[in-house]
This record gives sequence, C-alpha cells and structure tokens, in this order.
Amino acid sequence: MGKNQLERILEIDRIIRDRGGVTKEMLVSRFEISEKSVERDFSYMRDRLAAPLEYDRFKGLYIYSDENYFLPSISMSEGEVMALALSSEILNHFSTTEDFQQLRESFGRLASYLPEKIQVNLSDLNNRVTVISEQPTKVNNSVWKVLMEGVKENKAVRVQYKKPGGDKWEEKTLEPYYLVAYKGSWYIVANTLKDIRTYALSRMKEAHKTSRAFTIPSTFILDDYIDPEWGIYARKEKYQFTLKFSPHAAPIIKEKRWHKDQNIEELDDGSLILSFPSGQLETIGRWVLSWGSDVEVLEPDELILMIKKSNENLLLKYK
Repeated sequence: MGKNQLERILEIDRIIRDRGGVTKEMLVSRFEISEKSVERDFSYMRDRLAAPLEYDRFKGLYIYSDENYFLPSISMSEGEVMALALSSEILNHFSTTEDFQQLRESFGRLASYLPEKIQVNLSDLNNRVTVISEQPTKVNNSVWKVLMEGVKENKAVRVQYKKPGGDKWEEKTLEPYYLVAYKGSWYIVANTLKDIRTYALSRMKEAHKTSRAFTIPSTFILDDYIDPEWGIYARKEKYQFTLKFSPHAAPIIKEKRWHKDQNIEELDDGSLILSFPSGQLETIGRWVLSWGSDVEVLEPDELILMIKKSNENLLLKYK
C-alpha cells in the first residue's frame, strides 16, 4: 500500500466515524480520484484490514457494521508488545465466557497486523510465560450478557438464583451496580430495593433485562461492599486487623503489599506485626488459618474467637 492510499484510508476511516458513513461520490470529489480507486481502497480495507465496511441501502452510505472496529496500528514499542503477549496469556486462563473468547480473538487479530519479526518474538515470549490461576467457575453466557447490558444501560434484571447449598431457585429483581472478578469467579454487587448484596453469577441459571431504569445513589461507595485487596463479602463494618508473624514468615510477608492502608512493624527478634483495616473477616480468617503457628492474631476479638472455634472443630475431627 502506497503512502497516498494509506493517507486516503486513514481519512476514509475518520469520515465514517465522524459522519456515520460515506459515499463513493464524496470520496471521488475529496481526493480527486476515480471511482475504481475508491473501490480498490474499500477492497483493501475489507480484505487486508478486516474492516466491517458495508453498504447501507436505507442510508445510501458505506458504513461500519461494527462500531467497535478500529484501524490496526503497527507502531508498537517493545514494552507494548510485551504487554500484548502477557495480556493474551492471562486471558487464556481467565474465563470461558464468549466475551472473553472474543477478546482473545481480538488480541490474535491485532497481533496479525504486526511485522513478521515482531510476530515471531511475540510467539516466543508467549511460549516462555505461564500463568497458574484459580480454576474459574462456570458462568452461563446468556446470564453474563444480560448482566453486562444491565450494568451498561442501568436497567434492572430478573434472575433465577440459588443460594449456596440451597435446593430451590428463587426469582430476584436486581439493579446491577458493579461486576466484580474475584479468585476465578464473577460477582454482581446489586440493589434488591431492600438492601445491597453481592451475588455469584455461577449461581444464576436465567437472566432477563427489564425496562426499568435505575440510578446508582451518590451515597453508594463500592468499597463499603467489597475490599479490593481481600474479598467480596458485603459487610460495611470495618475491623482493625493486627497480626504478628514469626521470624520464619516475616520475610514472605514483607514481599507483598497486603492492603493499601497497611502498616508493618519489624521487631528485634525478626518477627513483624502487620496491621490494616478491612471488613472481610471470613476471608482473612481463612488466610490466617493457612499460616498455622506462624501467625498470632492480636485483634480483632471476632477473628480470635473464629480461629479458636475452627481449631477446636479441627481437633475434634482428628481425635
């Protein structure tokens, strides 16, 4: 493709986006070229650039049938190429819903526009990167699409939902505020008009969008219902966690940032104290149990009681 044709195609793309479509006559006049040259530009866009360019008989215009299409760019830095490779590999382990399959295909299509040398490097890099992730829960594709539409359009949805361990399906009408991904599972933070709760998409078998619109209240704060660092339990009450880790565990604790508001105090014997606020009592309790004798809970009292009860029940099982 010559420079003049490239400039024309970029301009054709801009006109279609700005005006919603274009005619051959408009381009003949604008570029002072023949109609056959315009047709060659259109063919190149369709065949080489995968442009969804179609003729709309009602409008009398050439339009993009997919408004999300964009002209591929091959100007990418080394860092951007690496980010593309890593993103593609992460997506391979993330979800099996159709939207994520389409996103993976989009990454592949984007990579195909890169120069051959970069494509080879991208492939080599992918072969040297492995992601070990949480096993994803199954999500019904139709449920996913309806909830995505509800979030995007601020429309209430009706769903069939089963509680954990329950044997009955219940119909619920939800105002979907936020979709949240957590440890291989998807959740929706939604208003039921009675209260705001978090529901697992994997426990829904049907979903239908309604015509009822809603507005998220200005007083709603997502962090009141989830903790981005720790979990998705809908608990407004916050606790102050203070945990003392042994000298053996201390170096591992220092390697990570466990909470944006955390504080670490290193002690003379090599142990350390980690403290942070959170409402995720159950999730943090399970994490603390995983450290065994390498951690001592100093506060809150609610977590100390939870750990004691769990250890007592464990001892009863192994008497």
